[in-house]
Amino acid sequence: MDRKIPKIPCVICDAVEQEKESIISFAQELVRIQSVTGAEGEVAKSVARKMRELNYDKVIEDSAGNVLGIVGSGETKILFDSHMDTVEVTDASAWTYPPFGGEIHEGRLYGRGAVDMKGSLAVTVYVGAVAKRLGLLDGKTLYISASTLEEDYDGEMVARVLREWEIRPDHVIIGEATDLNIGYGHRGRALIKITVNGRATHGSKPELGINPVYTLQHVIGRIEILANFLDSQTKEKGSVAITRIGCVTASDNSVPDSAYIILDRRLSIQENMDTIRAEMEEVCRGVDGAWEICDVPGVSWTGVPVTLHSYLPAWEISMEEKLVKKAREACRTVLGREVICFKPGYSTNAAVTAGIFHIPTIILGPGDMSVAHRTDEYCEVKALLQACEIYLHLCEKL
Repeated sequence: MDRKIPKIPCVICDAVEQEKESIISFAQELVRIQSVTGAEGEVAKSVARKMRELNYDKVIEDSAGNVLGIVGSGETKILFDSHMDTVEVTDASAWTYPPFGGEIHEGRLYGRGAVDMKGSLAVTVYVGAVAKRLGLLDGKTLYISASTLEEDYDGEMVARVLREWEIRPDHVIIGEATDLNIGYGHRGRALIKITVNGRATHGSKPELGINPVYTLQHVIGRIEILANFLDSQTKEKGSVAITRIGCVTASDNSVPDSAYIILDRRLSIQENMDTIRAEMEEVCRGVDGAWEICDVPGVSWTGVPVTLHSYLPAWEISMEEKLVKKAREACRTVLGREVICFKPGYSTNAAVTAGIFHIPTIILGPGDMSVAHRTDEYCEVKALLQACEIYLHLCEKL
Protein backbone atom coordinates (compact mmCIF):
# COMPACT_ATOMS: atom_id res chain seq x y z
CA MET A 1 0.00 0.00 0.00
CA ASP A 2 1.32 3.45 -0.98
CA ARG A 3 2.01 5.73 1.93
CA LYS A 4 2.00 9.48 1.59
CA ILE A 5 4.99 11.29 3.03
CA PRO A 6 3.65 13.78 5.57
CA LYS A 7 4.30 17.40 4.70
CA ILE A 8 6.78 19.10 7.00
CA PRO A 9 5.10 22.03 8.75
CA CYS A 10 6.21 25.39 7.36
CA VAL A 11 5.34 28.40 9.46
CA ILE A 12 6.63 30.83 6.85
CA CYS A 13 4.82 29.35 3.85
CA ASP A 14 1.62 29.12 5.89
CA ALA A 15 1.96 32.79 6.85
CA VAL A 16 2.49 33.80 3.23
CA GLU A 17 -0.50 31.73 2.16
CA GLN A 18 -2.55 33.53 4.79
CA GLU A 19 -1.46 36.93 3.42
CA LYS A 20 -1.62 35.84 -0.23
CA GLU A 21 -4.69 37.82 -1.27
CA SER A 22 -3.54 40.93 0.58
CA ILE A 23 -0.09 40.87 -1.03
CA ILE A 24 -1.54 40.45 -4.51
CA SER A 25 -4.16 43.12 -3.93
CA PHE A 26 -1.53 45.59 -2.72
CA ALA A 27 0.67 44.89 -5.76
CA GLN A 28 -2.35 45.59 -7.98
CA GLU A 29 -3.04 48.81 -6.10
CA LEU A 30 0.52 50.05 -6.67
CA VAL A 31 0.49 49.19 -10.38
CA ARG A 32 -2.74 51.16 -10.81
CA ILE A 33 -1.03 54.33 -9.56
CA GLN A 34 0.97 56.14 -12.22
CA SER A 35 4.38 57.06 -10.83
CA VAL A 36 6.92 58.05 -13.45
CA THR A 37 10.27 59.26 -12.15
CA GLY A 38 9.72 62.44 -10.16
CA ALA A 39 5.98 61.83 -9.67
CA GLU A 40 5.91 59.02 -7.10
CA GLY A 41 3.89 60.90 -4.49
CA GLU A 42 0.71 58.79 -4.54
CA VAL A 43 2.65 55.53 -4.39
CA ALA A 44 4.71 56.87 -1.49
CA LYS A 45 1.54 57.76 0.39
CA SER A 46 0.08 54.32 -0.31
CA VAL A 47 3.22 52.55 0.92
CA ALA A 48 3.48 54.64 4.09
CA ARG A 49 -0.21 54.09 4.82
CA LYS A 50 0.12 50.33 4.35
CA MET A 51 3.18 50.15 6.59
CA ARG A 52 1.25 51.90 9.37
CA GLU A 53 -1.74 49.60 8.86
CA LEU A 54 0.62 46.65 9.20
CA ASN A 55 1.92 47.93 12.54
CA TYR A 56 5.47 48.83 11.60
CA ASP A 57 7.50 50.11 14.54
CA LYS A 58 8.41 53.29 12.68
CA VAL A 59 7.62 54.81 9.28
CA ILE A 60 9.85 57.63 8.00
CA GLU A 61 9.02 59.87 5.06
CA ASP A 62 12.04 61.98 4.20
CA SER A 63 12.26 65.38 2.52
CA ALA A 64 12.83 63.88 -0.94
CA GLY A 65 9.80 61.61 -0.74
CA ASN A 66 11.46 58.28 0.09
CA VAL A 67 9.64 56.01 2.53
CA LEU A 68 11.47 53.86 5.08
CA GLY A 69 9.68 51.33 7.29
CA ILE A 70 11.44 49.90 10.33
CA VAL A 71 10.65 46.81 12.40
CA GLY A 72 12.80 45.33 15.14
CA SER A 73 15.66 46.90 17.06
CA GLY A 74 18.47 44.34 17.02
CA GLU A 75 22.14 44.76 16.16
CA THR A 76 22.00 42.90 12.82
CA LYS A 77 20.59 45.34 10.29
CA ILE A 78 19.00 44.20 7.02
CA LEU A 79 17.79 46.55 4.28
CA PHE A 80 15.37 45.59 1.49
CA ASP A 81 15.14 48.25 -1.21
CA SER A 82 12.61 48.66 -4.02
CA HIS A 83 12.05 51.77 -6.10
CA MET A 84 8.63 53.34 -6.60
CA ASP A 85 9.15 55.06 -9.95
CA THR A 86 8.56 53.63 -13.41
CA VAL A 87 9.30 54.62 -16.98
CA GLU A 88 6.52 56.22 -18.99
CA VAL A 89 3.93 54.44 -21.09
CA THR A 90 4.03 55.84 -24.62
CA ASP A 91 2.10 53.08 -26.38
CA ALA A 92 -0.99 52.46 -24.23
CA SER A 93 -3.12 51.46 -27.22
CA ALA A 94 -0.70 48.63 -28.02
CA TRP A 95 -1.12 46.92 -24.65
CA THR A 96 -3.21 43.77 -24.46
CA TYR A 97 -4.37 44.81 -20.99
CA PRO A 98 -4.52 48.38 -19.64
CA PRO A 99 -1.04 49.49 -18.53
CA PHE A 100 -2.46 50.86 -15.28
CA GLY A 101 -5.18 48.27 -14.80
CA GLY A 102 -3.26 45.97 -12.48
CA GLU A 103 -5.15 43.06 -14.02
CA ILE A 104 -4.30 39.40 -13.48
CA HIS A 105 -4.59 36.99 -16.39
CA GLU A 106 -3.38 33.38 -16.43
CA GLY A 107 -1.35 33.89 -13.29
CA ARG A 108 0.36 37.09 -14.42
CA LEU A 109 0.01 40.58 -12.97
CA TYR A 110 0.05 43.01 -15.91
CA GLY A 111 0.87 46.70 -15.91
CA ARG A 112 3.62 49.27 -15.94
CA GLY A 113 5.88 48.58 -12.98
CA ALA A 114 4.56 45.07 -12.36
CA VAL A 115 8.08 43.65 -12.65
CA ASP A 116 10.10 46.87 -12.35
CA MET A 117 9.40 46.93 -9.52
CA LYS A 118 6.09 47.44 -7.75
CA GLY A 119 5.51 43.71 -7.35
CA SER A 120 8.68 43.39 -5.33
CA LEU A 121 7.84 46.57 -3.40
CA ALA A 122 4.46 45.19 -2.35
CA VAL A 123 6.10 41.93 -1.26
CA THR A 124 8.77 43.60 0.88
CA VAL A 125 6.20 45.78 2.64
CA TYR A 126 4.47 42.58 3.77
CA VAL A 127 7.79 40.91 4.60
CA GLY A 128 8.36 43.48 7.33
CA ALA A 129 4.96 42.83 8.89
CA VAL A 130 5.09 39.02 8.65
CA ALA A 131 8.67 38.83 9.93
CA LYS A 132 7.64 40.83 12.97
CA ARG A 133 4.54 38.73 13.59
CA LEU A 134 6.42 35.44 13.29
CA GLY A 135 9.20 36.52 15.63
CA LEU A 136 11.94 36.28 12.97
CA LEU A 137 13.62 39.51 14.05
CA ASP A 138 15.24 38.48 17.33
CA GLY A 139 18.48 40.47 17.43
CA LYS A 140 17.69 42.16 14.09
CA THR A 141 16.46 45.43 12.66
CA LEU A 142 14.68 45.28 9.33
CA TYR A 143 14.54 48.32 7.03
CA ILE A 144 12.07 48.32 4.13
CA SER A 145 13.01 51.08 1.70
CA ALA A 146 10.69 52.46 -0.97
CA SER A 147 12.95 54.79 -2.92
CA THR A 148 12.27 57.40 -5.57
CA LEU A 149 13.99 58.48 -8.80
CA GLU A 150 15.82 55.20 -9.50
CA GLU A 151 15.17 55.04 -13.22
CA ASP A 152 17.16 58.23 -13.90
CA TYR A 153 19.24 58.65 -10.72
CA ASP A 154 20.50 55.16 -9.80
CA GLY A 155 21.16 54.93 -6.09
CA GLU A 156 21.04 58.64 -5.32
CA MET A 157 17.94 58.33 -3.16
CA VAL A 158 19.16 55.25 -1.31
CA ALA A 159 22.34 57.17 -0.57
CA ARG A 160 20.20 60.00 0.80
CA VAL A 161 18.30 57.60 3.07
CA LEU A 162 21.52 56.08 4.41
CA ARG A 163 23.16 59.45 4.98
CA GLU A 164 20.17 61.41 6.25
CA TRP A 165 19.16 58.80 8.81
CA GLU A 166 22.70 57.54 9.50
CA ILE A 167 21.78 53.95 8.67
CA ARG A 168 24.51 51.38 8.01
CA PRO A 169 22.95 48.00 7.23
CA ASP A 170 24.98 44.80 7.51
CA HIS A 171 23.18 43.31 4.51
CA VAL A 172 21.26 44.82 1.56
CA ILE A 173 18.83 43.04 -0.76
CA ILE A 174 17.80 44.92 -3.91
CA GLY A 175 14.51 43.42 -5.11
CA GLU A 176 15.00 44.01 -8.86
CA ALA A 177 13.84 41.15 -11.07
CA THR A 178 16.28 38.24 -11.31
CA ASP A 179 13.85 35.34 -11.85
CA LEU A 180 14.60 34.57 -8.19
CA ASN A 181 18.25 33.94 -8.99
CA ILE A 182 20.99 35.88 -7.21
CA GLY A 183 22.75 38.89 -8.72
CA TYR A 184 26.17 39.19 -7.13
CA GLY A 185 27.42 42.28 -8.96
CA HIS A 186 27.04 44.41 -12.05
CA ARG A 187 28.96 46.85 -14.18
CA GLY A 188 29.39 50.44 -13.18
CA ARG A 189 28.53 53.37 -15.39
CA ALA A 190 29.49 56.94 -16.08
CA LEU A 191 28.08 59.69 -18.26
CA ILE A 192 30.90 61.76 -19.75
CA LYS A 193 30.64 65.04 -21.63
CA ILE A 194 33.39 66.05 -24.05
CA THR A 195 33.27 69.67 -25.20
CA VAL A 196 35.34 70.97 -28.12
CA ASN A 197 35.87 74.70 -28.49
CA GLY A 198 35.64 76.62 -31.75
CA ARG A 199 35.40 80.21 -32.94
CA ALA A 200 32.04 81.48 -34.03
CA THR A 201 31.50 83.40 -37.20
CA HIS A 202 28.75 84.07 -39.72
CA GLY A 203 27.88 81.07 -41.86
CA SER A 204 28.66 83.05 -45.01
CA LYS A 205 32.28 83.47 -43.89
CA PRO A 206 33.22 80.08 -42.38
CA GLU A 207 36.90 80.64 -43.16
CA LEU A 208 36.98 83.32 -40.45
CA GLY A 209 36.00 80.87 -37.72
CA ILE A 210 37.01 77.48 -36.38
CA ASN A 211 34.25 74.93 -36.70
CA PRO A 212 34.32 72.69 -33.60
CA VAL A 213 32.14 70.08 -35.32
CA TYR A 214 34.99 69.29 -37.69
CA THR A 215 37.39 68.96 -34.75
CA LEU A 216 34.88 66.72 -33.03
CA GLN A 217 35.22 64.26 -35.88
CA HIS A 218 38.72 63.40 -34.66
CA VAL A 219 37.41 62.81 -31.14
CA ILE A 220 34.61 60.61 -32.44
CA GLY A 221 37.11 58.55 -34.43
CA ARG A 222 39.11 57.90 -31.27
CA ILE A 223 35.93 56.94 -29.41
CA GLU A 224 35.16 54.39 -32.11
CA ILE A 225 38.65 52.88 -31.73
CA LEU A 226 38.13 52.70 -27.96
CA ALA A 227 34.71 51.08 -28.40
CA ASN A 228 36.15 48.40 -30.68
CA PHE A 229 38.99 47.74 -28.24
CA LEU A 230 36.61 47.31 -25.32
CA ASP A 231 34.39 45.00 -27.34
CA SER A 232 37.39 42.80 -28.20
CA GLN A 233 38.13 41.95 -24.57
CA THR A 234 37.58 38.33 -23.57
CA LYS A 235 36.92 38.88 -19.87
CA GLU A 236 34.13 40.98 -18.38
CA LYS A 237 33.72 43.85 -20.82
CA GLY A 238 33.32 47.53 -20.38
CA SER A 239 31.74 49.50 -23.20
CA VAL A 240 31.39 53.02 -24.52
CA ALA A 241 28.68 54.54 -26.68
CA ILE A 242 28.03 58.03 -28.00
CA THR A 243 24.48 58.80 -26.90
CA ARG A 244 24.10 62.50 -27.73
CA ILE A 245 25.77 65.06 -29.97
CA GLY A 246 25.15 68.80 -30.14
CA CYS A 247 26.60 72.24 -30.50
CA VAL A 248 26.23 75.75 -29.11
CA THR A 249 25.53 78.22 -31.88
CA ALA A 250 23.93 81.63 -32.24
CA SER A 251 21.75 80.53 -35.13
CA ASP A 252 21.46 78.17 -38.05
CA ASN A 253 23.48 80.73 -40.02
CA SER A 254 26.45 80.70 -37.62
CA VAL A 255 29.52 78.52 -37.14
CA PRO A 256 29.15 77.13 -33.59
CA ASP A 257 31.05 78.36 -30.54
CA SER A 258 31.47 74.81 -29.33
CA ALA A 259 30.33 71.24 -29.92
CA TYR A 260 29.90 68.33 -27.55
CA ILE A 261 29.17 64.64 -27.25
CA ILE A 262 27.81 62.60 -24.34
CA LEU A 263 29.28 59.15 -23.73
CA ASP A 264 27.70 56.27 -21.83
CA ARG A 265 30.70 54.40 -20.40
CA ARG A 266 29.92 51.03 -18.78
CA LEU A 267 32.66 49.84 -16.44
CA SER A 268 33.86 46.31 -15.77
CA ILE A 269 35.02 45.34 -12.29
CA GLN A 270 38.63 45.96 -13.39
CA GLU A 271 37.87 49.56 -14.43
CA ASN A 272 37.51 52.68 -12.33
CA MET A 273 37.89 56.45 -12.38
CA ASP A 274 41.59 56.18 -13.20
CA THR A 275 40.62 54.14 -16.29
CA ILE A 276 38.24 56.85 -17.45
CA ARG A 277 40.80 59.58 -16.83
CA ALA A 278 43.47 57.86 -18.92
CA GLU A 279 41.01 57.16 -21.76
CA MET A 280 39.64 60.68 -21.90
CA GLU A 281 43.09 62.27 -21.84
CA GLU A 282 44.00 60.19 -24.89
CA VAL A 283 40.69 60.91 -26.64
CA CYS A 284 41.10 64.67 -26.10
CA ARG A 285 44.86 64.78 -26.84
CA GLY A 286 45.76 67.77 -29.02
CA VAL A 287 42.19 69.06 -29.04
CA ASP A 288 41.06 72.43 -27.70
CA GLY A 289 38.46 71.02 -25.36
CA ALA A 290 37.80 69.23 -22.10
CA TRP A 291 35.91 66.31 -20.60
CA GLU A 292 33.89 65.99 -17.41
CA ILE A 293 31.67 63.54 -15.56
CA CYS A 294 28.12 64.78 -16.00
CA ASP A 295 26.12 66.05 -13.06
CA VAL A 296 22.48 65.23 -13.77
CA PRO A 297 20.08 67.63 -12.01
CA GLY A 298 16.49 66.82 -11.14
CA VAL A 299 13.67 67.44 -8.68
CA SER A 300 11.95 64.92 -6.43
CA TRP A 301 8.16 64.72 -6.21
CA THR A 302 8.37 66.80 -3.02
CA GLY A 303 10.18 69.61 -4.85
CA VAL A 304 13.63 68.90 -3.39
CA PRO A 305 16.50 69.44 -5.89
CA VAL A 306 18.53 66.31 -6.65
CA THR A 307 21.84 65.94 -8.45
CA LEU A 308 23.37 62.67 -9.59
CA HIS A 309 27.14 62.77 -10.07
CA SER A 310 27.00 60.13 -12.72
CA TYR A 311 30.02 58.02 -11.87
CA LEU A 312 28.88 54.75 -10.33
CA PRO A 313 31.54 52.07 -9.79
CA ALA A 314 31.24 48.42 -10.72
CA TRP A 315 30.84 46.03 -7.81
CA GLU A 316 30.65 42.37 -6.89
CA ILE A 317 30.24 40.32 -3.74
CA SER A 318 32.15 37.17 -2.85
CA MET A 319 30.36 33.84 -3.06
CA GLU A 320 31.74 33.24 0.44
CA GLU A 321 29.92 36.22 1.91
CA LYS A 322 27.33 35.24 4.53
CA LEU A 323 24.57 37.10 2.66
CA VAL A 324 25.14 35.05 -0.50
CA LYS A 325 25.30 31.73 1.33
CA LYS A 326 22.12 32.39 3.31
CA ALA A 327 20.31 33.68 0.23
CA ARG A 328 21.17 30.49 -1.63
CA GLU A 329 19.88 28.45 1.30
CA ALA A 330 16.66 30.46 1.41
CA CYS A 331 16.09 30.03 -2.34
CA ARG A 332 16.80 26.31 -2.10
CA THR A 333 14.32 25.96 0.75
CA VAL A 334 11.52 27.65 -1.17
CA LEU A 335 12.25 26.64 -4.76
CA GLY A 336 13.68 23.18 -4.14
CA ARG A 337 16.63 23.81 -6.46
CA GLU A 338 19.99 25.49 -6.67
CA VAL A 339 19.75 29.00 -8.07
CA ILE A 340 22.04 30.69 -10.56
CA CYS A 341 24.45 33.34 -9.32
CA PHE A 342 25.09 35.87 -12.08
CA LYS A 343 25.84 39.48 -12.94
CA PRO A 344 22.81 41.26 -14.43
CA GLY A 345 23.34 43.46 -17.46
CA TYR A 346 21.32 46.33 -15.98
CA SER A 347 22.26 48.81 -13.26
CA THR A 348 20.53 49.09 -9.87
CA ASN A 349 20.63 50.97 -6.59
CA ALA A 350 23.32 48.46 -5.57
CA ALA A 351 25.78 50.67 -7.43
CA VAL A 352 25.57 52.87 -4.33
CA THR A 353 24.99 50.40 -1.49
CA ALA A 354 27.77 48.07 -2.70
CA GLY A 355 29.83 50.26 -5.04
CA ILE A 356 30.09 53.38 -2.86
CA PHE A 357 29.12 52.36 0.68
CA HIS A 358 30.73 48.90 0.35
CA ILE A 359 27.84 47.16 2.10
CA PRO A 360 27.39 43.44 1.24
CA THR A 361 24.57 43.52 -1.33
CA ILE A 362 22.73 41.10 -3.58
CA ILE A 363 20.03 41.54 -6.22
CA LEU A 364 17.19 39.06 -5.72
CA GLY A 365 13.67 39.56 -6.95
CA PRO A 366 10.66 38.08 -8.74
CA GLY A 367 10.06 38.25 -12.47
CA ASP A 368 11.88 38.48 -15.76
CA MET A 369 13.67 41.81 -16.24
CA SER A 370 13.55 41.42 -20.02
CA VAL A 371 9.84 42.37 -19.97
CA ALA A 372 10.47 45.59 -18.00
CA HIS A 373 9.93 48.89 -19.84
CA ARG A 374 8.08 46.98 -22.56
CA THR A 375 4.54 46.72 -23.81
CA ASP A 376 2.54 44.19 -21.72
CA GLU A 377 4.98 44.24 -18.80
CA TYR A 378 4.03 41.58 -16.27
CA CYS A 379 5.17 39.58 -13.26
CA GLU A 380 4.14 36.05 -12.35
CA VAL A 381 1.95 36.07 -9.24
CA LYS A 382 3.51 32.79 -8.11
CA ALA A 383 6.95 34.40 -8.24
CA LEU A 384 5.77 37.26 -6.00
CA LEU A 385 4.65 34.81 -3.33
CA GLN A 386 7.83 32.75 -3.67
CA ALA A 387 9.86 35.94 -3.27
CA CYS A 388 7.97 36.71 -0.07
CA GLU A 389 8.86 33.28 1.34
CA ILE A 390 12.51 33.60 0.28
CA TYR A 391 12.85 37.03 1.89
CA LEU A 392 11.33 35.76 5.13
CA HIS A 393 13.63 32.73 5.24
CA LEU A 394 16.55 35.07 4.59
CA CYS A 395 15.49 37.28 7.51
CA GLU A 396 15.41 34.18 9.68
CA LYS A 397 18.81 32.92 8.57
CA LEU A 398 20.88 36.11 8.69
